[in-house]
Amino acid sequence: GADGTELSEGTGGAGGTELSEETGGAGGTDGIEPSDGTGTADETVQTGVAAKLLMAVQKLPGAVWDSLCEYLIPGDYFLLRLAVPVSMALLILLSFIFFLTRQTDYAARLLSTAAYMILLSVLFGASGAGLPELMDQTRTSIFYAYSIVMAWSFSADAVLQLLLGWKKKKWLMNLVSFALAGVVIFYTSEEGMLRDEADYTALETNAAIVCLTNILHDNEDFTWTICSANDEMRMAEDYGYHYEIDTFLKEMEYSGNNGSIIIPTQKVYFFIEKIPLDYTVSYENSGQSVSEEGADNPLPTGSGISVYQGENRWIEMSRMYYWAQAFFSMYPNEMKVYYETDDFICYCVEQDLYSPLNFAIDYGYNMG
Repeated sequence: GADGTELSEGTGGAGGTELSEETGGAGGTDGIEPSDGTGTADETVQTGVAAKLLMAVQKLPGAVWDSLCEYLIPGDYFLLRLAVPVSMALLILLSFIFFLTRQTDYAARLLSTAAYMILLSVLFGASGAGLPELMDQTRTSIFYAYSIVMAWSFSADAVLQLLLGWKKKKWLMNLVSFALAGVVIFYTSEEGMLRDEADYTALETNAAIVCLTNILHDNEDFTWTICSANDEMRMAEDYGYHYEIDTFLKEMEYSGNNGSIIIPTQKVYFFIEKIPLDYTVSYENSGQSVSEEGADNPLPTGSGISVYQGENRWIEMSRMYYWAQAFFSMYPNEMKVYYETDDFICYCVEQDLYSPLNFAIDYGYNMG
Protein backbone atom coordinates (compact mmCIF):
# COMPACT_ATOMS: atom_id res chain seq x y z
CA GLY A 1 0.00 0.00 0.00
CA ALA A 2 2.59 2.55 1.05
CA ASP A 3 5.04 1.42 -1.59
CA GLY A 4 2.32 1.56 -4.19
CA THR A 5 1.28 5.03 -3.07
CA GLU A 6 4.87 6.30 -3.05
CA LEU A 7 5.46 4.81 -6.46
CA SER A 8 2.26 6.41 -7.71
CA GLU A 9 3.16 9.75 -6.17
CA GLY A 10 6.72 9.47 -7.43
CA THR A 11 5.65 8.60 -10.94
CA GLY A 12 2.45 10.53 -11.28
CA GLY A 13 3.14 13.28 -8.78
CA ALA A 14 6.70 14.43 -8.31
CA GLY A 15 8.08 12.62 -11.31
CA GLY A 16 5.17 13.57 -13.51
CA THR A 17 5.12 17.14 -12.26
CA GLU A 18 8.87 17.56 -12.61
CA LEU A 19 8.85 16.07 -16.11
CA SER A 20 5.95 18.29 -17.07
CA GLU A 21 7.68 21.35 -15.65
CA GLU A 22 10.96 20.53 -17.43
CA THR A 23 9.22 19.98 -20.75
CA GLY A 24 6.49 22.56 -20.53
CA GLY A 25 8.41 25.07 -18.45
CA ALA A 26 12.04 25.05 -19.39
CA GLY A 27 11.33 23.40 -22.73
CA GLY A 28 8.43 25.73 -23.40
CA THR A 29 10.55 28.74 -22.56
CA ASP A 30 13.31 27.44 -24.83
CA GLY A 31 10.69 26.93 -27.52
CA ILE A 32 9.43 30.50 -27.23
CA GLU A 33 12.85 32.11 -27.35
CA PRO A 34 13.90 30.55 -30.70
CA SER A 35 10.51 31.53 -32.09
CA ASP A 36 11.08 35.13 -31.05
CA GLY A 37 14.64 34.98 -32.38
CA THR A 38 13.55 33.46 -35.68
CA GLY A 39 10.81 36.03 -36.06
CA THR A 40 13.31 38.83 -35.46
CA ALA A 41 15.77 37.30 -37.93
CA ASP A 42 13.02 36.99 -40.55
CA GLU A 43 12.05 40.58 -40.06
CA THR A 44 15.69 41.64 -40.41
CA VAL A 45 16.09 39.62 -43.61
CA GLN A 46 12.83 40.98 -45.02
CA THR A 47 13.86 44.52 -44.19
CA GLY A 48 17.25 43.98 -45.84
CA VAL A 49 15.67 42.51 -48.98
CA ALA A 50 13.15 45.34 -49.15
CA ALA A 51 15.91 47.92 -48.78
CA LYS A 52 17.97 46.31 -51.55
CA LEU A 53 14.93 46.07 -53.80
CA LEU A 54 14.07 49.71 -53.18
CA MET A 55 17.65 50.73 -53.95
CA ALA A 56 17.57 48.67 -57.19
CA VAL A 57 14.29 50.30 -58.23
CA GLN A 58 15.81 53.72 -57.61
CA LYS A 59 18.86 52.82 -59.70
CA LEU A 60 16.85 51.27 -62.53
CA PRO A 61 15.99 54.43 -64.55
CA GLY A 62 19.64 55.50 -64.55
CA ALA A 63 20.76 51.98 -65.47
CA VAL A 64 18.35 51.88 -68.42
CA TRP A 65 19.56 55.31 -69.56
CA ASP A 66 23.20 54.19 -69.35
CA SER A 67 22.37 51.06 -71.35
CA LEU A 68 20.70 53.19 -74.01
CA CYS A 69 23.83 55.33 -74.24
CA GLU A 70 26.14 52.33 -74.46
CA TYR A 71 24.25 49.84 -76.61
CA LEU A 72 21.60 51.58 -78.70
CA ILE A 73 21.84 55.37 -79.06
CA PRO A 74 25.43 56.45 -78.38
CA GLY A 75 26.80 59.88 -79.18
CA ASP A 76 25.11 63.28 -79.08
CA TYR A 77 21.52 62.12 -79.47
CA PHE A 78 20.10 63.22 -76.14
CA LEU A 79 16.65 64.09 -77.52
CA LEU A 80 16.42 60.77 -79.31
CA ARG A 81 17.24 58.91 -76.09
CA LEU A 82 14.76 61.08 -74.21
CA ALA A 83 12.08 60.06 -76.70
CA VAL A 84 12.23 56.50 -75.31
CA PRO A 85 10.83 57.17 -71.80
CA VAL A 86 8.62 59.95 -73.18
CA SER A 87 6.99 57.52 -75.61
CA MET A 88 6.29 55.04 -72.79
CA ALA A 89 4.72 57.75 -70.64
CA LEU A 90 2.73 58.97 -73.65
CA LEU A 91 1.43 55.48 -74.36
CA ILE A 92 0.15 55.13 -70.78
CA LEU A 93 -1.47 58.59 -70.80
CA LEU A 94 -3.11 58.14 -74.20
CA SER A 95 -4.37 54.68 -73.32
CA PHE A 96 -6.39 56.15 -70.45
CA ILE A 97 -7.71 58.91 -72.70
CA PHE A 98 -8.91 56.36 -75.25
CA PHE A 99 -10.45 54.27 -72.45
CA LEU A 100 -12.44 57.36 -71.42
CA THR A 101 -13.56 57.93 -75.01
CA ARG A 102 -14.64 54.25 -75.11
CA GLN A 103 -12.14 53.23 -77.76
CA THR A 104 -11.22 50.28 -75.58
CA ASP A 105 -9.57 48.05 -78.19
CA TYR A 106 -7.18 50.79 -79.26
CA ALA A 107 -6.55 51.76 -75.64
CA ALA A 108 -5.72 48.15 -74.76
CA ARG A 109 -3.12 48.01 -77.56
CA LEU A 110 -1.42 51.13 -76.30
CA LEU A 111 -1.42 49.99 -72.67
CA SER A 112 -0.12 46.51 -73.49
CA THR A 113 2.68 48.08 -75.56
CA ALA A 114 3.60 50.35 -72.65
CA ALA A 115 3.60 47.41 -70.22
CA TYR A 116 5.81 45.41 -72.58
CA MET A 117 8.27 48.30 -72.90
CA ILE A 118 8.45 48.72 -69.12
CA LEU A 119 9.17 45.01 -68.57
CA LEU A 120 11.77 45.03 -71.35
CA SER A 121 13.37 48.10 -69.77
CA VAL A 122 13.68 46.22 -66.48
CA LEU A 123 15.49 43.41 -68.32
CA PHE A 124 17.68 45.92 -70.15
CA GLY A 125 18.83 47.76 -67.04
CA ALA A 126 18.77 44.87 -64.56
CA SER A 127 22.52 44.30 -64.29
CA GLY A 128 23.27 48.00 -63.87
CA ALA A 129 20.65 48.29 -61.11
CA GLY A 130 21.93 45.28 -59.19
CA LEU A 131 19.02 42.99 -60.15
CA PRO A 132 19.42 39.42 -61.46
CA GLU A 133 20.30 39.50 -65.17
CA LEU A 134 17.80 37.19 -66.87
CA MET A 135 19.11 37.95 -70.37
CA ASP A 136 22.49 39.18 -71.54
CA GLN A 137 22.39 42.93 -72.23
CA THR A 138 23.71 42.60 -75.76
CA ARG A 139 20.88 40.22 -76.58
CA THR A 140 18.28 42.33 -74.81
CA SER A 141 19.45 45.33 -76.82
CA ILE A 142 18.38 43.57 -80.03
CA PHE A 143 14.79 43.21 -78.80
CA TYR A 144 14.88 46.71 -77.35
CA ALA A 145 16.03 48.25 -80.65
CA TYR A 146 13.02 46.88 -82.52
CA SER A 147 10.67 47.65 -79.64
CA ILE A 148 11.70 51.32 -79.48
CA VAL A 149 10.59 51.82 -83.08
CA MET A 150 7.29 50.13 -82.26
CA ALA A 151 6.76 52.38 -79.21
CA TRP A 152 7.51 55.51 -81.22
CA SER A 153 5.20 54.42 -84.03
CA PHE A 154 2.32 53.67 -81.67
CA SER A 155 2.84 56.99 -79.89
CA ALA A 156 2.74 58.97 -83.14
CA ASP A 157 -0.25 57.00 -84.38
CA ALA A 158 -2.12 57.58 -81.11
CA VAL A 159 -1.52 61.32 -81.28
CA LEU A 160 -2.78 61.41 -84.87
CA GLN A 161 -5.78 59.30 -83.89
CA LEU A 162 -6.57 61.68 -81.06
CA LEU A 163 -6.24 64.83 -83.22
CA LEU A 164 -7.65 63.63 -86.53
CA GLY A 165 -9.38 60.33 -85.85
CA TRP A 166 -12.74 62.01 -85.37
CA LYS A 167 -12.75 63.36 -88.94
CA LYS A 168 -14.77 61.45 -91.48
CA LYS A 169 -12.14 61.96 -94.18
CA LYS A 170 -9.44 59.53 -93.11
CA TRP A 171 -7.15 60.45 -96.00
CA LEU A 172 -5.91 63.48 -94.08
CA MET A 173 -4.68 61.34 -91.19
CA ASN A 174 -3.07 58.88 -93.60
CA LEU A 175 -1.35 61.73 -95.45
CA VAL A 176 0.09 63.17 -92.24
CA SER A 177 1.24 59.69 -91.19
CA PHE A 178 2.97 59.20 -94.55
CA ALA A 179 4.63 62.60 -94.25
CA LEU A 180 5.92 61.74 -90.78
CA ALA A 181 7.49 58.56 -92.15
CA GLY A 182 9.31 60.67 -94.74
CA VAL A 183 10.54 63.07 -92.05
CA VAL A 184 11.92 60.17 -89.99
CA ILE A 185 13.78 58.71 -92.99
CA PHE A 186 15.22 62.12 -93.90
CA TYR A 187 16.28 62.83 -90.29
CA THR A 188 18.02 59.49 -89.77
CA SER A 189 19.83 59.84 -93.09
CA GLU A 190 20.95 63.43 -92.47
CA GLU A 191 22.12 62.66 -88.94
CA GLY A 192 24.22 59.71 -90.11
CA MET A 193 22.20 57.21 -88.12
CA LEU A 194 22.07 54.56 -90.83
CA ARG A 195 24.43 51.63 -90.32
CA ASP A 196 27.36 51.69 -92.71
CA GLU A 197 28.15 48.50 -94.64
CA ALA A 198 31.67 48.61 -93.20
CA ASP A 199 30.42 48.80 -89.61
CA TYR A 200 31.88 45.67 -88.06
CA THR A 201 29.94 45.95 -84.81
CA ALA A 202 26.99 44.20 -86.47
CA LEU A 203 25.77 40.84 -85.17
CA GLU A 204 25.78 38.96 -88.47
CA THR A 205 27.02 39.60 -91.99
CA ASN A 206 24.63 39.93 -94.90
CA ALA A 207 26.63 37.19 -96.63
CA ALA A 208 25.94 34.77 -93.75
CA ILE A 209 22.20 35.45 -94.00
CA VAL A 210 22.22 34.89 -97.77
CA CYS A 211 24.28 31.73 -97.35
CA LEU A 212 21.96 30.32 -94.68
CA THR A 213 18.93 31.07 -96.85
CA ASN A 214 20.50 29.13 -99.73
CA ILE A 215 21.30 26.19 -97.44
CA LEU A 216 17.70 26.02 -96.26
CA HIS A 217 16.53 26.09 -99.88
CA ASP A 218 19.03 23.58 -101.26
CA ASN A 219 18.80 20.81 -98.65
CA GLU A 220 16.32 18.55 -96.98
CA ASP A 221 15.75 19.22 -93.29
CA PHE A 222 18.23 17.76 -90.80
CA THR A 223 20.63 16.46 -93.45
CA TRP A 224 23.17 19.20 -92.73
CA THR A 225 25.11 20.94 -89.98
CA ILE A 226 26.38 24.51 -89.85
CA CYS A 227 29.60 25.15 -87.94
CA SER A 228 29.73 28.86 -87.14
CA ALA A 229 29.54 31.44 -84.37
CA ASN A 230 26.32 31.31 -82.41
CA ASP A 231 24.01 33.54 -84.49
CA GLU A 232 22.96 30.93 -87.04
CA MET A 233 21.90 28.48 -84.32
CA ARG A 234 18.42 29.88 -83.68
CA MET A 235 17.82 30.56 -87.36
CA ALA A 236 18.55 26.96 -88.32
CA GLU A 237 17.42 24.91 -85.32
CA ASP A 238 14.06 23.88 -86.84
CA TYR A 239 15.68 22.66 -90.07
CA GLY A 240 19.20 21.43 -89.33
CA TYR A 241 22.00 21.19 -86.78
CA HIS A 242 24.50 23.70 -85.44
CA TYR A 243 28.06 23.31 -84.11
CA GLU A 244 29.79 26.29 -82.53
CA ILE A 245 33.27 27.06 -83.84
CA ASP A 246 34.56 27.70 -80.31
CA THR A 247 33.52 24.18 -79.30
CA PHE A 248 34.94 22.80 -82.54
CA LEU A 249 38.33 24.43 -82.03
CA LYS A 250 38.60 23.62 -78.34
CA GLU A 251 37.81 19.95 -78.94
CA MET A 252 40.68 19.91 -81.43
CA GLU A 253 43.02 22.12 -79.38
CA TYR A 254 45.23 19.45 -77.83
CA SER A 255 44.28 16.48 -80.00
CA GLY A 256 45.37 17.11 -83.61
CA ASN A 257 45.77 13.83 -85.49
CA ASN A 258 45.07 11.87 -82.31
CA GLY A 259 41.63 13.42 -81.74
CA SER A 260 38.23 12.71 -83.18
CA ILE A 261 35.52 15.16 -84.23
CA ILE A 262 32.73 13.38 -86.08
CA ILE A 263 29.72 15.36 -87.36
CA PRO A 264 27.18 12.76 -88.56
CA THR A 265 25.30 14.63 -91.30
CA GLN A 266 25.69 14.32 -95.04
CA LYS A 267 26.76 17.95 -95.45
CA VAL A 268 28.68 20.20 -93.08
CA TYR A 269 28.95 23.94 -93.75
CA PHE A 270 31.66 26.11 -92.21
CA PHE A 271 30.89 29.84 -91.91
CA ILE A 272 34.12 31.87 -91.71
CA GLU A 273 34.39 35.67 -91.64
CA LYS A 274 37.50 36.78 -93.52
CA ILE A 275 37.01 40.21 -91.95
CA PRO A 276 35.55 39.31 -88.56
CA LEU A 277 32.76 41.31 -87.00
CA ASP A 278 33.33 42.78 -83.55
CA TYR A 279 29.92 41.58 -82.32
CA THR A 280 28.98 44.74 -80.34
CA VAL A 281 32.48 45.24 -78.92
CA SER A 282 35.13 47.17 -80.84
CA TYR A 283 38.89 47.00 -80.28
CA GLU A 284 41.98 48.81 -81.51
CA ASN A 285 42.32 46.89 -84.79
CA SER A 286 38.62 46.46 -85.60
CA GLY A 287 38.01 45.56 -89.23
CA GLN A 288 41.27 43.69 -89.79
CA SER A 289 41.38 40.49 -91.84
CA VAL A 290 42.07 37.03 -90.47
CA SER A 291 45.78 36.34 -90.34
CA GLU A 292 48.51 34.05 -89.09
CA GLU A 293 49.07 36.53 -86.31
CA GLY A 294 45.48 36.03 -85.17
CA ALA A 295 45.76 32.23 -85.40
CA ASP A 296 48.96 32.29 -83.31
CA ASN A 297 47.01 33.63 -80.31
CA PRO A 298 45.61 31.17 -77.75
CA LEU A 299 41.89 30.54 -77.92
CA PRO A 300 39.73 32.81 -75.72
CA THR A 301 39.03 31.29 -72.33
CA GLY A 302 35.69 33.00 -71.72
CA SER A 303 32.21 31.56 -72.09
CA GLY A 304 29.01 32.47 -73.87
CA ILE A 305 29.16 35.23 -76.47
CA SER A 306 32.31 36.77 -74.98
CA VAL A 307 34.45 34.43 -77.11
CA TYR A 308 32.91 36.01 -80.23
CA GLN A 309 33.32 39.66 -79.26
CA GLY A 310 36.04 42.12 -80.22
CA GLU A 311 39.51 40.69 -80.68
CA ASN A 312 38.36 37.25 -79.55
CA ARG A 313 36.31 36.85 -82.72
CA TRP A 314 39.34 37.73 -84.84
CA ILE A 315 41.31 34.96 -83.11
CA GLU A 316 38.51 32.40 -83.51
CA MET A 317 37.95 33.22 -87.18
CA SER A 318 41.69 33.23 -87.92
CA ARG A 319 41.99 29.76 -86.41
CA MET A 320 38.99 28.52 -88.42
CA TYR A 321 40.32 30.02 -91.64
CA TYR A 322 43.67 28.22 -91.41
CA TRP A 323 41.99 25.02 -90.28
CA ALA A 324 39.85 25.22 -93.44
CA GLN A 325 42.93 25.73 -95.65
CA ALA A 326 44.62 22.68 -94.12
CA PHE A 327 41.51 20.50 -94.33
CA PHE A 328 40.85 21.60 -97.93
CA SER A 329 44.35 20.48 -98.95
CA MET A 330 43.71 17.07 -97.36
CA TYR A 331 40.22 16.54 -98.80
CA PRO A 332 39.94 18.57 -102.03
CA ASN A 333 37.24 16.30 -103.46
CA GLU A 334 34.99 16.44 -100.40
CA MET A 335 35.42 20.12 -99.48
CA LYS A 336 34.17 22.89 -101.78
CA VAL A 337 33.62 26.64 -101.57
CA TYR A 338 29.85 27.03 -101.27
CA TYR A 339 29.59 30.82 -101.08
CA GLU A 340 32.13 33.65 -100.92
CA THR A 341 32.30 37.45 -100.72
CA ASP A 342 35.11 39.87 -99.92
CA ASP A 343 34.62 39.45 -96.17
CA PHE A 344 33.01 36.01 -95.84
CA ILE A 345 33.49 32.45 -97.06
CA CYS A 346 31.45 29.30 -96.56
CA TYR A 347 32.89 25.84 -97.20
CA CYS A 348 30.74 22.77 -97.71
CA VAL A 349 31.99 19.29 -96.87
CA GLU A 350 29.96 16.41 -98.32
CA GLN A 351 30.68 13.08 -96.70
CA ASP A 352 29.65 9.44 -96.77
CA LEU A 353 27.67 8.75 -93.59
CA TYR A 354 28.90 5.14 -93.58
CA SER A 355 32.45 6.46 -93.41
CA PRO A 356 32.29 9.98 -91.94
CA LEU A 357 35.33 12.22 -91.99
CA ASN A 358 37.35 13.08 -88.90
CA PHE A 359 37.53 16.88 -88.72
CA ALA A 360 40.20 16.87 -86.01
CA ILE A 361 43.52 17.51 -87.73
CA ASP A 362 46.84 19.12 -86.94
CA TYR A 363 46.43 22.38 -88.85
CA GLY A 364 49.58 24.03 -87.51
CA TYR A 365 48.09 26.10 -84.71
CA ASN A 366 47.05 23.40 -82.25
CA MET A 367 48.32 24.21 -78.77
CA GLY A 368 49.74 20.93 -77.66
